Amino acid sequence: MQIQFRVFIFLLLLSLGACTAAPKLEDYPLREIDRPFTLPEGLATWSTLGLYQYEEVDDSFGKTSNETIIPALPLFWRQSLSDDWNLVWAPIPLAAMFQIRNDKKAVTGLTFGPAGKCCSDSWSIGFHVEYSHRQILNDTTALEFQPAIQPLIPGGEKAVWDLQTSASTGALYQASDRVAVRAGLTPLVRRDRRLAWNGTLGSSDFNIRTDDSWRFVLPLYAGFTWAAGRQWDFSGQAIWQRIGETQGYTRWNASYSLTHYW
Repeated sequence: MQIQFRVFIFLLLLSLGACTAAPKLEDYPLREIDRPFTLPEGLATWSTLGLYQYEEVDDSFGKTSNETIIPALPLFWRQSLSDDWNLVWAPIPLAAMFQIRNDKKAVTGLTFGPAGKCCSDSWSIGFHVEYSHRQILNDTTALEFQPAIQPLIPGGEKAVWDLQTSASTGALYQASDRVAVRAGLTPLVRRDRRLAWNGTLGSSDFNIRTDDSWRFVLPLYAGFTWAAGRQWDFSGQAIWQRIGETQGYTRWNASYSLTHYW
């Protein structure tokens, strides 16, 4: 924890001391609703991400919970290759972003990159593709739509083909020149693997198996972006996931992002 905090402070002081607002940065919109999908050529960002997640299961075995806390991960960079192409590093290339449209009525683009999943007895590898569309209604309001798909190819003895799709839908409101808020829902279809059993515990006919099934869930989200300065953004998001889940599963997720532009 102390090492991670020191790295974060070092990078923060380094960027404060070394960076000045470039001409490209002066032209970059301060308001979230006016921003393009990709960073224009000559602009880059460095981001620190943090996360708190609480999960709870309340089934026939009783209630159990789990907490995940990540105070700060200063490992994310975004590099503009051109006005329409960006690379996301973390710290290796994690994703590519391509801007399709950017005008006064709409902003659209694609994000794609590798994906994977690893368990004790299996692993999977694949890719993730997300289409982002922002329909601008007026000077302060926009609708956002982000369908995504993530197929996974199995590896290992117990791995299976997997596919996850979602279609995040919500609204963005520019509350002021520096603050934007958003809220919506993310319909999600995923493949679940759960333990099931037959017979009586301790008897010879007792048998444990794994069942695969498709599930539709509906997480809700709300967030904000605050342009603290020409070179700094602070954003946060909260997610609640309970609708469509089984076995009393509930997830609360709160995350933040501190982004420096240069």
